[in-house]
Amino acid sequence: MRFLWALCVMALAPGALAELQEVFAWKQVDFNFSNNSVREEALKSGTYDPKQALPLGIAYYEGRVFISLPKWKAGTPATLTTVPFDAAKNTASSSPLLNPYPNWSWHQRPEGDCDGLTSVFRMEVDQCGRLWVLDSGLEKVALGGKQVCPPQLLIFDLKSDTLLRRYRFPKTSLKDNSFLTGLTLDVSGDQCNSEQDDAFAYIADVWAFGMIAYSFKDDRSYRVEHPYFLPDPLACEFNAGGIDFKWIDGLFGMALTPLDKNNPLNRTLYFHPMSSFHEFSVPTHILRNETAAGEPGDAFKVLAERRGRKLSQASASAMSKEGILLYNLVSRNAIGCWNTHQPHYEGLCGTLYQDDEKLSLPNDLTIDDNNVWVLSDRLHKYLYKELSPEEVNFRVLRGDIIKDVKGTSCDPEYIPKPEELQPKCVP
Repeated sequence: MRFLWALCVMALAPGALAELQEVFAWKQVDFNFSNNSVREEALKSGTYDPKQALPLGIAYYEGRVFISLPKWKAGTPATLTTVPFDAAKNTASSSPLLNPYPNWSWHQRPEGDCDGLTSVFRMEVDQCGRLWVLDSGLEKVALGGKQVCPPQLLIFDLKSDTLLRRYRFPKTSLKDNSFLTGLTLDVSGDQCNSEQDDAFAYIADVWAFGMIAYSFKDDRSYRVEHPYFLPDPLACEFNAGGIDFKWIDGLFGMALTPLDKNNPLNRTLYFHPMSSFHEFSVPTHILRNETAAGEPGDAFKVLAERRGRKLSQASASAMSKEGILLYNLVSRNAIGCWNTHQPHYEGLCGTLYQDDEKLSLPNDLTIDDNNVWVLSDRLHKYLYKELSPEEVNFRVLRGDIIKDVKGTSCDPEYIPKPEELQPKCVP
């Protein structure tokens, strides 16, 4: 029995892991206030509390890194910010100030004013140079949550940094415990902002275990329900950095197969709940059709094998243009990968990066061209212990996917070994 177990471990063991480049690192984040007096007033009033501001989401566009800071607790003065990538070239700016996006007026608004930005978890850039921002409207999330504004989707033109559209989700798309934390975009990019722009956003409702599909063309949304969006009761216990905790989180990570210009509607959405070891899929033409998305059927698939307990639960995910799925392995301080052109067997689900220090709870990742951008933030320590202001707690990391997958099971040229195509040995 021990011999069989050893064979399984050998089959699953990765080769030499690639390393991510550390772009930015902060012990605590600070903001680019208009002057020091304003900063001191923010500190005095509690609008800014360095101990409470925690980065979570990341996006990249033409030299700008976008970072979101949800309102976990009081003390975060801006919920969506940018940092110029050039700041990384200056060693004195490895912990740069965060610039509120698009400007301070969107964040410094009186209570009850919902025309700005309230509490952003994640955002994504599309091929049209637009930033889609998912604003949960939920504050004090770490204390149970307070819905201070309706959840909304905002779309900005990144060439001019102006708002193109604001969409407030109607009650028909939500439930009483809805918590919108992630999105992925289905955009062809050839009819940007026109009346024929058939872009879609698929949005994860992590606490209400559902999905919301939003049509840019129709400027409307509808809810999609499926049992595969539910958490697995056997995968709700986590351990990160020696801290045990329980998260009962549904649909979370989503990523689309690369766009086929000849058939832009022929895509597959891969997805998983946070509390799960499984990966699932559904064709996008099902999600784009409200009637089809609401009907039971076999369009939703569970992939052949789970990632396995060795690889842990996964949070955010993203897809490279070669069809390599990357996902954050939150309990292993690692980034996993799978080549979607191969069978989804446990032996072919690899580990691309792992670093107990730099990837201490990798929370979000995004892919720009051939680069993966990762944000790690020690969220587990923030929620269940306390972050030390003497240690680096938040990092932005970057890797070259094409170079880093070479020789791994995720390499597009990799030929699976016979034992990697066998059923898993360890349950």
